[in-house]
Amino acid sequence: MQDWQQVLMYDLAARLLIPVNSPDGGIEWGATFGRVEHVLNREAHRLWIVWRDEALSSGLGAGEALAFILARQRVWAKTANVLCDGDTPVRAIAKERKQRARAR
Repeated sequence: MQDWQQVLMYDLAARLLIPVNSPDGGIEWGATFGRVEHVLNREAHRLWIVWRDEALSSGLGAGEALAFILARQRVWAKTANVLCDGDTPVRAIAKERKQRARAR
């Protein structure tokens, strides 16, 4: 199953349909999500598609569109967010990971 999923994920990423999991995007998603990270990841997916549509409809090519989307995601990741009770997504995820690590 992982082989099948990997091919699909590469295809979706190549078509800019899913967020890039990389420091370039200002946020790195964990292998397993807590509640906060799950909510933020879903929101990042939703926004990624909005930003992708904006980039492509303005005539940007794939490489330019990726740079545009990553820049938007970096700003989003470091901006206070109501989904995080006013914290930034990066800080909210870091706090949740720390709490989960202590609970183990």
